[in-house]
Amino acid sequence: MRNIERVRHREQPLSPEQKNPLQRVFIVNRGEIALRILQACHKQGIGAVVGYSAADANSLAVREALRMGETDDRFAAAHLVPTTTTGSYENVNGVVDSAYAYDCDAVATGYGFLAEKPEAARAITQEGLRFIGPSPEALAKAGDKAIAIKIAQSLGIPTLTGTGLIKDIKQAKKEAKKMRFPIMAKASDAGGGTGNKDIHTEAELEMEFTLKDIYLG
Repeated sequence: MRNIERVRHREQPLSPEQKNPLQRVFIVNRGEIALRILQACHKQGIGAVVGYSAADANSLAVREALRMGETDDRFAAAHLVPTTTTGSYENVNGVVDSAYAYDCDAVATGYGFLAEKPEAARAITQEGLRFIGPSPEALAKAGDKAIAIKIAQSLGIPTLTGTGLIKDIKQAKKEAKKMRFPIMAKASDAGGGTGNKDIHTEAELEMEFTLKDIYLG
C-alpha cells in the first residue's frame, strides 16, 4: 500500500474578519439587490437591516425584513433620509448614522448608488464600519477606465481595441479619421452603459464632445 505523506499546513494568523464575524449588516439598496443581500444574510445566520427610501416603503425587501423581524429581532427595516430615492441611498452620513442606530457592524451596498464610489467606502470604513465590497483603492482603480485598462493589459487580459485616453477635440478628430466613422465615444469615468456616444460624422463629434477624458472605439 502506497504511503501517503500528510502535510501539516502552517497555521495562518486570523484576519480581523475571522476574529470578529459579522453580526448585523445594514443594507443600502433597493429591489432585487436588497432582497438578495437580505436572503444571503438570513441564510448565513447574520442579522440584517434594510435601509429604504419613502418610495420603497412597501417593497418586497422591506416587507421580508419586517417579516423576519417578527421571529428574530436581528432583522428590521430603517427609513432613510432625505425622502428622494437617490438622496436616501447616497447619503453616506445618513447611512452611517442608521447603521449605528441599529447596532450594525457592516454596510452592504450591492451595486449602483454608493457601491462604486471609493469615497463612500472610505468614509464608511473610517467610521469604524466594515464595507462589504472592494477596497476604496480597488474601486478607484476600477472606476477609472484608463487605469483599469492598463491594469488589465499588464496582467495579459485581452481588451477591446480603441484609442487611449483623449483629452481634447483635436486629438479626437485625428483618431476618428484613423478609425473611420461610425465610432463610439465612451467617458472615462462612466459605467453601466452610460456616457456612450454614437458618432457618425465629424460634425457630430464636435457637437457631442462635451465630456473630457474619453475613449474612441
